[in-house]
Amino acid sequence: TMTSLSHFLSFILLLSLLSQSQNSKCAVSALPTPNRIHLQYYPKTLIIDENGTALSLPAMRMNMKGPNVVNPPENRPYLLFDESEVLRIEYTNMLYGEKWRDMVDGIGVGGLSNSSTSHNGRDRHAQGEQTLIHAHGVINIPSNLDGVPYISALPLSPGDQQYVEYKLQNEGTLWLHSHYAFQLGMGLNAPLVVREAKERLREYMAQFSERPVHQEIVMMLEEMCPVFTGDQQIEHLRKYGRKMTGAQLHAHLMSNDDPGYCQDHFDILGKLKKRFEQDLEDGGFPECVARDKSQIKRQRNSGPYPDTYDVWYKYRLANDHTIYNPIKVKVSPGKRIRVRIINASSFTTYRIYVHPKLRGTIVATDGDLIKPIPLKPFWMGSAQRVDLLLDIPEDEHDFKGYPIRAVIEDSDHTVQSAIVLYAFHKKEQILNPPVLSEEVPGFYDQEEEFMYHALHPLSQEKPVTKYVEVHRKINELTTLERLVSHKRPFNVSITGDNGFDSINNHSYLLPPFVPQYERNKYPIRVSPGDRVVLRFKNNNVDLHPMHVHGTKFQVIAINDIPTSGAIRDTVIVDKDCNSITMMFDVERAGQWIVHCHMEFHQNAGQMMTIETVAEVE
Repeated sequence: TMTSLSHFLSFILLLSLLSQSQNSKCAVSALPTPNRIHLQYYPKTLIIDENGTALSLPAMRMNMKGPNVVNPPENRPYLLFDESEVLRIEYTNMLYGEKWRDMVDGIGVGGLSNSSTSHNGRDRHAQGEQTLIHAHGVINIPSNLDGVPYISALPLSPGDQQYVEYKLQNEGTLWLHSHYAFQLGMGLNAPLVVREAKERLREYMAQFSERPVHQEIVMMLEEMCPVFTGDQQIEHLRKYGRKMTGAQLHAHLMSNDDPGYCQDHFDILGKLKKRFEQDLEDGGFPECVARDKSQIKRQRNSGPYPDTYDVWYKYRLANDHTIYNPIKVKVSPGKRIRVRIINASSFTTYRIYVHPKLRGTIVATDGDLIKPIPLKPFWMGSAQRVDLLLDIPEDEHDFKGYPIRAVIEDSDHTVQSAIVLYAFHKKEQILNPPVLSEEVPGFYDQEEEFMYHALHPLSQEKPVTKYVEVHRKINELTTLERLVSHKRPFNVSITGDNGFDSINNHSYLLPPFVPQYERNKYPIRVSPGDRVVLRFKNNNVDLHPMHVHGTKFQVIAINDIPTSGAIRDTVIVDKDCNSITMMFDVERAGQWIVHCHMEFHQNAGQMMTIETVAEVE
């Protein structure tokens, strides 16, 4: 039967992955070590300042040693390479042992409470946790090095090592992060910077002036300490006829909860699923109806269901610090700097504001250079990156700092993080930015994507060989059989809510969210050399930052309006019937995933696979 064949193929794949894992362990001891990076994952207690109170939060971090490791005092440590350099990393899983047990027994790892130390038969307390690292934005590498557990390779068990080596074939602001369970939301990530070739960068910079970049700064945005807020939102709706905004929710939690109280990620996922199932019983999720912007704005800001949050993170960080005690970075007067911003948050969309005394340019998205844009506020979804060139004033001696703020998408502006640049005073003289600012970000507007244009767009001469449509429709589902039809365009419906039943009323889950790995039954099949067009249409009440593994794509239409958009690996598909169309070329054989980068949505099953085969009939 087809089911038996599927199980047999899954068994063969696991044997292959196990063989690869064993081979990689042999390589660890056989290869010399001086020219490789040693990168350990380990549990850490993160001390943050919350309005004058020191709090201890459970976290995971990467300890990096060796060549290519940059460890500036004001920035997160990061890896720095030149284009075409060979990346060599030896990974070691240290998510076990005494420190791990202390965190689980005390404040919990991953927000783990003592009542939920087991999941799917795994004793997290005694054994630690598996992991596998994805190099986000790195393309044209073998699929078994992509870092997706069970699809790319078997996850590393506690104490295990893995050696990876490959040539970096694309440049820009990239990053490493765990692709296992909720480890991204615990901070298991690190920036990866690949510098452009000097000649190409010099040619690009000539568009501005001959002034070189004097300094580079990495700004890493994160969030910590999740809390399920769906029940509180429903109660507020019953009392007041509307749900709470993010600012109201934040004020409520910070005044009524123990500041250090964080909920278990797995428990939150269970509550989200229960709420989803209840909503299905109550009538499900109606198909979106296109409205004009004024109607959408009124509903978002004043209706009974304004943009809101079923999960809230209590602490927003920039380079490990809250806005109450932000990182302060020394810069030189009159010099040009490059700021690489990485939204490593697992759930949050930010509006970025740079202090108005700084003049600058937006120069790259997701690691690829774009046609330069004069500096203005801009949006960043989960996993997206933006590079800025900023010119520091020469004589602003009376000013005590230039904050770069990340303000959460909302109808208020009270929830934010920041780093502060300073040039003329001692560090201790620099004032922390006020929590409140004059900028109110509002809610994401997909039309902003029109301002980004690739510096080097994909060639228009190559014909499109595959057209895939991904849209959120409930009442007119396309059949699953069309997913494996290769003689006509195939359509994929994304359904459900909060990631559940999100691909044609199905969820595709990987361990530890299912007992064992099974290959996706409904992949999109393509061939090497294919040019693929993929269209997302969002009927959901949530926006979704969609990430494609193994390649980069160009945005070619926004709400069906053509554009020569940015080259990206992650793009936001907005709510309220908005659509995004992307185009990419298939270069590598293997199995690759496409998923929402909001961690709870991904782990609820908002994921599909693209399989590259030798020939598609």
